[in-house]
Amino acid sequence: IFDVLGPTPYIVFSKIRINPLLADRLEIEMAVKGKSGDLHWASVYWSNLETPVFSEKQRAAFSIVADGQFHRYELNLADRPRWMTKKRVNWIRLDPLRLC
Repeated sequence: IFDVLGPTPYIVFSKIRINPLLADRLEIEMAVKGKSGDLHWASVYWSNLETPVFSEKQRAAFSIVADGQFHRYELNLADRPRWMTKKRVNWIRLDPLRLC
């Protein structure tokens, strides 16, 4: 369990080796607190050894429920051309809250 605080919170998972051709879905379970009535989003970024930076081109955004309760989110990454490559994913970054 992580407590992520600050104006632009994020978590980086490093030292991983995911073959994206074999893992086309990502499941995340998290609880997020946010201002009631606002639309909330989270983002997942990924990178590999050839492009070791996070960019908007390698990102998936999804809407979240920010009521402080745990919710499970399943992301289908198979439709993301930048995910479906032969390059292993070595880093994943989760930005758990983005106001829209």
